[in-house]
Amino acid sequence: MTRQDFQNFLKDLSEANWEQTQADLADFYRLLSENYQQEPNIFAEHIITWLSQKVGAMMGVFWAFREDTESLHFSAGFACDAAMLTKTKVGRESEGVYRAVIKNKEVFFFENLNHFFYQSATYQIPLRSWLILPIMLNENLLAVVELYHPNHFHTQKLHLLWQALGQIAAAWSGVSEQDKRKALIEKLHHQNEEIRAQEEELRQQTEELIAINENLEQVKRQLEEKNHDILRTKTLIEKKNENIMASIQYAQRIQQAMLPSAEILKERLGEYALLFMPRDVVSGDFYWTFQNAQGTWVAAVDCTGHGVPAALMAMMGMNLLEHAMSHYEKPSPAQVLTYLNERVQSLLRVGETNTKDGMDMSLCLLDYKGKKIHYAGAMNAAYYLTEKGIERLEHTRLPIGKQAPLRRKESFVNQQAQMQGNGMLYLCSDGFQDQFGGANNKKFMRGAFLNLLQEIWRMPAIEQARILRQNFELWKGEQDQTDDVLVLGVRV
Repeated sequence: MTRQDFQNFLKDLSEANWEQTQADLADFYRLLSENYQQEPNIFAEHIITWLSQKVGAMMGVFWAFREDTESLHFSAGFACDAAMLTKTKVGRESEGVYRAVIKNKEVFFFENLNHFFYQSATYQIPLRSWLILPIMLNENLLAVVELYHPNHFHTQKLHLLWQALGQIAAAWSGVSEQDKRKALIEKLHHQNEEIRAQEEELRQQTEELIAINENLEQVKRQLEEKNHDILRTKTLIEKKNENIMASIQYAQRIQQAMLPSAEILKERLGEYALLFMPRDVVSGDFYWTFQNAQGTWVAAVDCTGHGVPAALMAMMGMNLLEHAMSHYEKPSPAQVLTYLNERVQSLLRVGETNTKDGMDMSLCLLDYKGKKIHYAGAMNAAYYLTEKGIERLEHTRLPIGKQAPLRRKESFVNQQAQMQGNGMLYLCSDGFQDQFGGANNKKFMRGAFLNLLQEIWRMPAIEQARILRQNFELWKGEQDQTDDVLVLGVRV
């Protein structure tokens, strides 16, 4: 489509969206002003990263136009997977589209595509929308911005892109040609003054809206007087909801206080990676650590369900783990799980109530002196990754607290693994691998989760935690979180 066609496509925009666009443009201007002295490729990287993240694009490319060869050359890109950005010039498969951009300086905007995909090491996400915007200055082509979106671009975001093109053109011209830096700064300042003038106009419009709202408030009060009984009922319900939420939030603070702090985890575990994402305000997953003469104890626990009921089970589990440490002189992981199983069944009166509540647990004793990992698991395995590969520390198929009549003769079993040095021990709940998402809205699955651990275990722990969260959010997309998520990795 022509540039005028694209501009007409974007002309209908609400005042609220226009105000947000102006705020974003002011923020973008500050970004350009702070970085205009950078090298062209670095400056282009700031631009494409900001634009891609602002409009929700999965991938973006900033192409610089070479007038001498009349071709586009890769300058910078944005993607969650750096391997996606290895191109240095236009590929043959898209050459016709790019040549049309160069020749006619038109906007290319495609939606509902079915043959573009974002491919990472572990999953594939379709790219539904493709936008190519030529960056013009005085009718001369300077560069091209290319963006790929997993769904549809929001109209307000497209309007933001369109409004930003002028700033990008002026900035890129100044960065590319040192002798035009003074003109660039003057132009950007001029545009900023225009933005301020537009902000003033928006402020006046806001005042008019406030006056309209005051009139609406008067009408609202009249309606409220006629519907007093309905309002009273609504107020009572809201008050009850507020009380419930206040109680849950207070429970969250108590739960957070009982979990080991970052300082305690650092002191006891050394280098660790933690991904802890409750589905609701409070969590049924929790992590625990303890030190005694035997070494350092660490556990990852997944209680039945989520929300308040699961959080109550979690609080009980934390207390029982502390009691178990004083119940035995030199406990083994299997003894601790046996103790918890008996106490939970007793406290919940499992035989009387036929309750199905309980918890799955991975429990390790890290004996650094003997260079041993002592492990026992209740329906939950642990994984030790070293240069030799993955060593799975098997669990007993016996939950803590739940009735399991077919397995009453089973008992928890101690296992050992030799510390290899600089490996990563992972304890986790099943929340990550059971999350629905991706292109087909399926579970992430344990195999993909273990592949991800194999990719990241050598990285610094803080980077591991970031990548785990990023992969989870990308996979989940717009889906609701299925369950509490807990992944705890320890360098041993």
